[in-house]
Amino acid sequence: MTAQFGPWTSETVNAGTWKPQIDPSMVDDQRFPALLAAAQDGVSFEDAVVLVTGASSPNSIGYQIGKNFAQGVARVVITGSRNLESIQETA
Repeated sequence: MTAQFGPWTSETVNAGTWKPQIDPSMVDDQRFPALLAAAQDGVSFEDAVVLVTGASSPNSIGYQIGKNFAQGVARVVITGSRNLESIQETA
């Protein structure tokens, strides 16, 4: 098995924030309103590198999680267990 490496999908990093879009009534945890209020202006993941597994398809939960981190300007590395071509296309 040989390793294959690819470039980041973007060479530039622009400041940005991820804003949660969550219906508080869907979360059954007393602490959640305080967490949501703290993130109302957005959360920046600038200077973060995030590894997301199970992100080989745009229909996967891993892909959506990686997308949220990327919107907060994190550098996101995705992995998947099946098809390298599909993972590269998704990236």
